[in-house]
Amino acid sequence: MRRATKRHVGILFSALLALGLLAHFVAVKPDSFSKEGAAAIAGVASSARAEKARCPDLSDASIFDNLLHLIDRTYGLPSEYVPSTLIDLSVHVRTNGTICLREVAAESLVSMFRAAEAKGVHLGVTSGFRTAARQKTLFHFWLSVEGADAPEEIAEPGHSEHQLGTAVDLTGKSIGYASVDPRFGDSKEGVWLRENSSRYGFVMSYPKGKKVESEYNYEPWHFRYVGPFAATEIVSAGATPRTFLRKQYLYEQTIGR
Repeated sequence: MRRATKRHVGILFSALLALGLLAHFVAVKPDSFSKEGAAAIAGVASSARAEKARCPDLSDASIFDNLLHLIDRTYGLPSEYVPSTLIDLSVHVRTNGTICLREVAAESLVSMFRAAEAKGVHLGVTSGFRTAARQKTLFHFWLSVEGADAPEEIAEPGHSEHQLGTAVDLTGKSIGYASVDPRFGDSKEGVWLRENSSRYGFVMSYPKGKKVESEYNYEPWHFRYVGPFAATEIVSAGATPRTFLRKQYLYEQTIGR
């Protein structure tokens, strides 16, 4: 098969998932993916249906609920970790189904969306909290599609900001609410977010030209909630969330000895 771009495969994947047609796609296009790829697609559909049924109800707080918890290729989360106080965003803002986010981040997201709408900027959410199990399924799906290039664009299970419950993938009306679309960065909505998201505690995790610092390719749609103070500090310093949080983590490790 001719190697597809992430955007094109992502659009097809999102559309099929929304319509519940992934199994049909595998059945009628047996030569489009390897056996591993077909199995991965079916797995993604299954895990997504199970996870989107409702937000996990977990009342017990965890040390990993810290908004400034460092997560990257080196530092991760336990596979069983689920953040506390997850709520369904779909009853508050435009989403593509049930999408869960921690309450503290959700409240700021709703405020940010309302402020954007007042300026004629219409945003949507395409992804939020993911369990480590679902991240594993997605990771193997993209491995089947992109091969060795996949780890440059998607985190391994246990190392995704989405598992924190404070990261979202965003989209906008001007690009037809498309998911994981590179056009978003230069869209009306993307520009507004670059100029205003830090006021609401959100920062772009993987900015353009910062792959060495962020460890991943540019993703203009991926934002993480760290709180207004930290977000302002990160943006003012021209840093990435990982760089900022890593310095804090190493400092805390030093003084804790």
